[in-house]
Amino acid sequence: MNKLILVLFFVLAGKVYSQHSLPIQMDTSIYNFEIIGTCILDYGSTSIRNELTKKLLYGGYIDPDMKLRSLNSHSAQNKIGSEASGEIEFRDYKTRIFNQDKFGYYVRGGYYNYISAAYSKDFFDLVFNGNSSFLGDTAKFSGTQGNALTFQKIGIGFIDKKTKSNFGINYYNINSISDAYVRSGELIMDSTASNLELDLGGRFRFTEGQKFNKGWGLGLDADFRIPVRWLNESQAFFQIQIKNIGFMSVKNVTQYEADSTYNFSGLKFNQIIGDSTFSIQNSETLMDTLGVDREIKTLNAFLPGFI
Repeated sequence: MNKLILVLFFVLAGKVYSQHSLPIQMDTSIYNFEIIGTCILDYGSTSIRNELTKKLLYGGYIDPDMKLRSLNSHSAQNKIGSEASGEIEFRDYKTRIFNQDKFGYYVRGGYYNYISAAYSKDFFDLVFNGNSSFLGDTAKFSGTQGNALTFQKIGIGFIDKKTKSNFGINYYNINSISDAYVRSGELIMDSTASNLELDLGGRFRFTEGQKFNKGWGLGLDADFRIPVRWLNESQAFFQIQIKNIGFMSVKNVTQYEADSTYNFSGLKFNQIIGDSTFSIQNSETLMDTLGVDREIKTLNAFLPGFI
């Protein structure tokens, strides 16, 4: 059971869409050209302590006290997310736009990967401590959700040469996407853990295959820098920044949806994964038996924008 829940956790680790901490390039000097690069590697959690995170990332022994300290820091609902992204941008201040000296232009490209999840305290307890805490009790994980998204963009826009304020439009290539949402979920166990009842209602969607382009999107970037007088007649800037505000459309998304109650008696998880007769060919029959519906559809959704 531990292995099954751990696999589900990392599958679900997806859609609270973490975002980076204001990568602001601010240089009021005027050049003919600029090349700007940004790289972000970021992780955040509302509840998992750093000592446990380091063990998960770099390896090492996780002792029971370490797990207990993180468990005690959890509330009813918790979030975790990470981002790995990079941008490169070329700015041309020399070329006249709209036949005016006030504006220049930029061309921008970027790569983005977001992974995030929202989960219950009981879910964390099941992942790291197994079902020992819930013998004769119920583990609740309704509202658990996760998302993973990878995309690239290319954009073009205009720049105010004096303030460096800019505005542009982007085209996005959606490389991969997956998300899961548990509308209702409870795992009920008797005192010996020999009988389990799983009440599950939710969905899991994902793209598959090696094709680089799974979908497309359109969105906006903007960075408005408003100069104001500051102390001792100095100048300061207020900034309003938006990135990747837009939508995406992804075709051929595989969706599995379930709303059922499952009962297990005297069955261990390793009996399932160790069964050599299980294969992709008979997985559809297994899904039918479990009451899981499968559908291929087009997913239209908002991009993980930032304001």
